Amino acid sequence: MEWLSSYFQSVLLEMLKGAAAGFFDSLNGLTGSITELTDVNPGTYDASLFEMIKKISDAAIVPVACLVLAYLMTINFIKIIQDRNTYKEMTFMPVFKWILFTSIGIVLVTKTYDIILAIFDVTGFILEKAGGAMAASNVRR
Repeated sequence: MEWLSSYFQSVLLEMLKGAAAGFFDSLNGLTGSITELTDVNPGTYDASLFEMIKKISDAAIVPVACLVLAYLMTINFIKIIQDRNTYKEMTFMPVFKWILFTSIGIVLVTKTYDIILAIFDVTGFILEKAGGAMAASNVRR
């Protein structure tokens, strides 16, 4: 019985090795084709597409995000005042933190389009390098 068990283990192991090798080969091929498809940055796209995205961002996304930010920061400021009901206990630190968080929120909301473009550029760079590494590993085989 032991020889039968070891035979099935070896057959199963070979099947798993073959499936894994096929999976990784197809994954390498997909990574190469994805690299070709995603090798697009704002400079290679049609400029009108990015202008449309910028207009949508400026006309819809930023105003809604500003309203949400204003609501949240107002509620936060009211809670700060309620926690320190009298001005005798009030220190400048909670107000300073509120001003700092509000400023950071405003900068992030107004720079959303630039941040998204930067993320696309970094992702394209990473995929380009990964595709080059995959192509180099396929050549060595």
